[in-house]
Amino acid sequence: MQTIKESILFYAKHLYTIDLVFILLVLFVFICFLLFAVILHQKPIVASLVLFLSFILCPSLAYFGYKFIDDKFRHRIITILDNNFYSSNLVIDLNIENKSKYDFKYCKLVAKLYKIDDTNLSTIDKYKQKYIPYKLKSKILENELAKNQIQEHRIFFQNIPRDENLSIRVDSRCF
Repeated sequence: MQTIKESILFYAKHLYTIDLVFILLVLFVFICFLLFAVILHQKPIVASLVLFLSFILCPSLAYFGYKFIDDKFRHRIITILDNNFYSSNLVIDLNIENKSKYDFKYCKLVAKLYKIDDTNLSTIDKYKQKYIPYKLKSKILENELAKNQIQEHRIFFQNIPRDENLSIRVDSRCF
């Protein structure tokens, strides 16, 4: 619950105008579906289908629309330069490059370590390994990231066994 509250506060503080307009558009589409279902109250099967579609389409629209806006207006490239073990610590060196038209005043890098599939696992455990990170570390950039600027950063993971079969993914949120 606390993470949801932090996410809402984070986005409310950092969203662009286009993000707010898009949120209002998704809410408008959802309300239109609900009104359409109310109009169809004489046909409960059709109204139920409309409600079901609204609960599927609106979250999908929100997710993919956010991805589109993020790629279009806040485009950035993250490159993993190197990853090395020092005793039981994993060090990841990476670059982040601002390719958008705007300066980023806030950026958060999130590095995720995933265990590579073990063939002896059940199907559920394979999905867990694929989608739930083994370790997660985030870093907030201290400096503003101007357009067309590249910054180098380093993320440390402690107590990682050297013989562990891991894959690394780095995501970012920049505003």
